[in-house]
Amino acid sequence: MPTTEVFVRLNRALTDEDWELVAELVERHWSYLIRTDAPLLVQAVRSIPEDLLQLHPGVALVQEVFAPLHPSILVRNDPLLDQSIKGYAGLPDPRARVGVGLATMIGLTRRGRFAESAAFGRALVELGLELLDPGYLDGTSVPALELHTGIAHLMAADLTGAERHFSAAYRDISPFSNHAVDAAGKLGFLHALRGESHLATSWLTRATSRQAGADDWWLSATERQSIQAAHMLLAIDRLDWPDFYRHNLTEDMAVPSENWMYLMYARARAGLFLGNQRIVIDELHDFREQVPLIFSAGSLPSMLLDSAELDLLLCLNDLEAAALVADRLGDHPLERMAMARYRLITGHPELAEELTSESRWPVRISRRVRLNLLLLGVTADLALRLNSQERVRLLRQAAVETANEVDPWLFTMAVNDPATVELLGRSAPETAPLLARLAEIDPPRPFRLSRPPARITPRELVLLRRLAGTGSIDDIAAELHVSPATVRNQRKSLYRKLGATSRAHAVEIGARNGLLPADPKAGR
Repeated sequence: MPTTEVFVRLNRALTDEDWELVAELVERHWSYLIRTDAPLLVQAVRSIPEDLLQLHPGVALVQEVFAPLHPSILVRNDPLLDQSIKGYAGLPDPRARVGVGLATMIGLTRRGRFAESAAFGRALVELGLELLDPGYLDGTSVPALELHTGIAHLMAADLTGAERHFSAAYRDISPFSNHAVDAAGKLGFLHALRGESHLATSWLTRATSRQAGADDWWLSATERQSIQAAHMLLAIDRLDWPDFYRHNLTEDMAVPSENWMYLMYARARAGLFLGNQRIVIDELHDFREQVPLIFSAGSLPSMLLDSAELDLLLCLNDLEAAALVADRLGDHPLERMAMARYRLITGHPELAEELTSESRWPVRISRRVRLNLLLLGVTADLALRLNSQERVRLLRQAAVETANEVDPWLFTMAVNDPATVELLGRSAPETAPLLARLAEIDPPRPFRLSRPPARITPRELVLLRRLAGTGSIDDIAAELHVSPATVRNQRKSLYRKLGATSRAHAVEIGARNGLLPADPKAGR
């Protein structure tokens, strides 16, 4: 259908009060109308009688797009959403199938049913590619399907799936540059979240270049929020506060939206350094109250904002409130970073070590998460042992993750334990430029995570000195008037504290750390 004919037929149907035709035209063409004449689309969806919505549930879901993200509105329409999920594939017109399917997918996303929405979107993209002929109107549908499928994957914390669909939305030919702008902006945020600053910058440059040809439409401000947040995260990584404030614009946050998630997360990360932790925590609580449905279990909003709130509370040393937030966290690597920090600060380095163990890393893990887990693992090792070859390996691997870069890792170094960062510099000379820049900026250090190694007891020190001799376990037990089993238990504890793997290794570590006299016999 030519573009002008859509407007002519819809206006005529509204004048004639032909609500059945109005509903059919909305189902087929709403994703085009919302970008070209949103007031006409609003008039159309609000004119359709309530009883007709039962036959055209997709129209009710289009109405939702213009409504606040309020649970009462969404719950009221849940039966229509279920009806649309079951019935959209049976619609005879392929354009209606795709249009109603897109409204259904957005409805699932707005309810926090992100995994369902992502699966629904993948099937819908295939349907769109199969059914729609090339053309001006049809050209708006496939990019929109790819874009919203990418959003569902992102909200479901499937960053790989999100990247795939956003890239497709950017590449697909569309009469609207806004599709490419939004896709590039979200790819910028995704890569900034992963710590891939060069890719984030590249996508933000593309978003900026496409903005020149993009029309200002009803959701332009929403599109800009992911772009702003990506710029803010990159500025935070550099500890570049002037650039952070240039992009920390809140005038587009007047109406609650799931897209606030991007900006709220960036503001929460900055709050660790800006002294406004309580203000940001209140903002996070207010956001959760206004759009509670998007905080579903395992969702990216829950992971990011709960982890950020936990870090803010730890920064304030509010351990009672931190414990409540920690109980909400799951096992995703993004959450494990904050949880490991919580365990270190509350005096449980052994639990932090378990959380950061590489054996628990998924196959796909971002550079940012890898580097943080490695450094937190070193901090846990410092708290548990005097000496450790594993610590050396972790530090070398952490140095590799920085890839001799400076600016992208300043925030990461500043939020990790100063003792750990200092040890990184001693173990990996190639990190000297990064640590020199950190010292030059001299930012506040939100956390001090390391704890002194577990103290070696006088009894264990006596045992270490006996182990430095030649006596057997039975000989040592006789000398100390205890059983051999007791000696073995004390030896196990001593090895753990020293980070030793054998008797000779324990003696070597003890001598190096001044725990043994120059002449071992002197300590007998």
